Amino acid sequence: SRAYVEQTLGLGGAAIARESAPMQLARQAESRRLTLRAGVFSLLDVFDKNAFTSDPRQQFFNMAFMTYAAYDFAADARGYSFGASADFAWDDWGFRIARMAPPKDPNSLALDRRILTFYGDQIEGEHRHTVFGMPGAVRVLAYRNHVNTGRFDDAVAAFGADASKNATACASYNYGSRNATAPDLCWVRKPNDKLGVGVSVEQALGDDVGLFARAMVSDGQSEVYAFNAADSSLSFGLLAHGSAWKRPRDSAGTGVGFAWISAAHARYLELGGVDGFVGDGRLRRDTETVLEAFYKVNVARPVWVSLDLQHIVHPGFNADRGHVEVVGARVHAEM
Repeated sequence: SRAYVEQTLGLGGAAIARESAPMQLARQAESRRLTLRAGVFSLLDVFDKNAFTSDPRQQFFNMAFMTYAAYDFAADARGYSFGASADFAWDDWGFRIARMAPPKDPNSLALDRRILTFYGDQIEGEHRHTVFGMPGAVRVLAYRNHVNTGRFDDAVAAFGADASKNATACASYNYGSRNATAPDLCWVRKPNDKLGVGVSVEQALGDDVGLFARAMVSDGQSEVYAFNAADSSLSFGLLAHGSAWKRPRDSAGTGVGFAWISAAHARYLELGGVDGFVGDGRLRRDTETVLEAFYKVNVARPVWVSLDLQHIVHPGFNADRGHVEVVGARVHAEM
């Protein structure tokens, strides 16, 4: 669950615009407005709201399509955080900022509410447009995390200087590695900054078909703290609703996602290190690629069943792993 206070202020007596997003009830909102939120919520309720690829309850299954795979946004293990945001809209332009609390330890449930000491800041600009009468949007997002993390090069150097600083000897928070010949991030955690910037595009091709694309680069020098191991990512795809085949409440989508890790990240994993999501003792670095296709069928007005197929190449960024075929299914109901 989540709880936050939201205040929307209309500005300048502007026209009323109808605002909606996938899996959210449409509502009336002024096209010139300032929306303030404070409390516990998900950053993805405010940032990177792509109409065709944001909601894993109704759209793509893989995390490569939920948001930028390289977006290490501040959140607990369930995707929520404590903080505040401001969302300013002026006709076709949008601008939003937020500061959120990170978890106390990487990918953990407990939040560190010392939000003036450790935090995740993000800023996003948006422009909405039309192409041949079809709506679209371009967004640019940047984030900066100031959190207690270990840098990959520091962990490698610490282990090289003193072999006792290995994964098995660490008494503080680590990822459970029992490899005594590998470096570990727990020995070098200190306040560090992590930076990233990304671009997102969505474009309707008709009333029921749309394209999306996302790309992000993060600095890749320190461990992932909340979301995903990727240090840079690219994804694109297509989503269509079923009006063309007389099933307007059905939808289908297909997408391709690519993810990479930095040279420093790869070196740490090559030596047997692990982070919150990857690491199996050795690594031949390569691009992690996912190809996904799904179909969502409306079996009753409030119930949908989705079938999904994924083809994953080099999972864990390792050329010695995969490919893997993943077949999935999902049931979603709205009351």
